[in-house]
Amino acid sequence: MTGAAELGLQQVLDGRPLQGLELIEGAMTAATAELWLPLLKKAVDHASHHGNGPNASPDEALYRALKKAIALAPTDWELLCLRGTILAGRSEFERALADFDQAIALAPREAKPYRDRAYLHGRRGD
Repeated sequence: MTGAAELGLQQVLDGRPLQGLELIEGAMTAATAELWLPLLKKAVDHASHHGNGPNASPDEALYRALKKAIALAPTDWELLCLRGTILAGRSEFERALADFDQAIALAPREAKPYRDRAYLHGRRGD
């Protein structure tokens, strides 16, 4: 199971984010979250910053993979921040804020959710 997730990460790193995210998403189960979760986080981070491979924008694949991952690991604040960032990029500000607020509730001592939320407020001119 992790072999597919590892192969998926390699494809993302090689500039094929859509295929890579599909492989990681296919490997996701609640029982194996500790195995695929770090790979997904790395893949999403890389694809969201380097999504200029031979495919179209990986935005929808990123969102779909994060949605499934959050359903399987609903208390992972980092996943919520990643999805919030994707939503903010789509100008879905209220949904992004909801993800950042939930991440803050789950991890009130972590700086990233606060930083992401502040950036979004600034982007909206709040």
